[in-house]
Amino acid sequence: MPAGFSAQNAPNENIVQTHLYGHSVGSMHPRTVVRPPRTPFKSSSAFHRMEPPGCERHRREAREGERAGANESNALQRPHHANAFTLIELLVVIAIIAILIGLLFPAFSAVQNQAKRTQAKNDLTQIVNAVNAYYTEYGKYPIATADTIYGAGGTLNKDLFYTLRAVASGLNASDVANPRKIVFISPPDAKDQANSRSGIKTSDGQWYDPWGTPYLVEIDGGYNNTVANPYTANAGAVPDLQIGVIAWSLGKDGTGAIAAASGDKNTGVYDDDVISWQ
Repeated sequence: MPAGFSAQNAPNENIVQTHLYGHSVGSMHPRTVVRPPRTPFKSSSAFHRMEPPGCERHRREAREGERAGANESNALQRPHHANAFTLIELLVVIAIIAILIGLLFPAFSAVQNQAKRTQAKNDLTQIVNAVNAYYTEYGKYPIATADTIYGAGGTLNKDLFYTLRAVASGLNASDVANPRKIVFISPPDAKDQANSRSGIKTSDGQWYDPWGTPYLVEIDGGYNNTVANPYTANAGAVPDLQIGVIAWSLGKDGTGAIAAASGDKNTGVYDDDVISWQ
């Protein structure tokens, strides 16, 4: 090997070494040993990335947690605006509600009035049936000695209903008009006694219709099977009806027929009257 030349100076060259065997030059045989070239060590990125199993997943979860925490922090720092109506929106809503109420109220009022008319018709039917039942029981009409209209504008209906209810008061004091104390009809007391509707007002004994007017009852006290028709037209035969007892209500307006031949049933204040015979 030349002087000054070493494996460090030429690491990639083939080095020939001669090994001597024996004790003489003649016995020496050259032997060539070939070393593989040295490859400089290069760091592998894959090697450096080798990590314990699950480490990358934990790192990724940590980064995601940090991002979530940052987002939450930013959300908390952002101002929150409450969802609420503005004044104009509120006024618009109120106006719409008012319009809807205005549209629905007439329909509701009509339904309510029809319900009252139905109740009045049922009450009138009961009144006529009670008077006829009294006639069947006693052979005469209660308290009437002549054709009489009981109710608004005439004789109060309290004595008639005292008798039919078997209440010992008025003309039925001591049960003189109903000695057998038979209850022919039993209307309820009005819920509001100060503004009586649909029942008996205990302070005066009268039976009031659903609108707050006393029911009217006409009885054939002359026993000729006729009573005067309260109307001049559109309510049966005129001037007299061939019947022993009739009853009616003055309806929503509280005015109408209170005497014989008051007016046309289908016109004016008579139009809303409720009658038992039609």
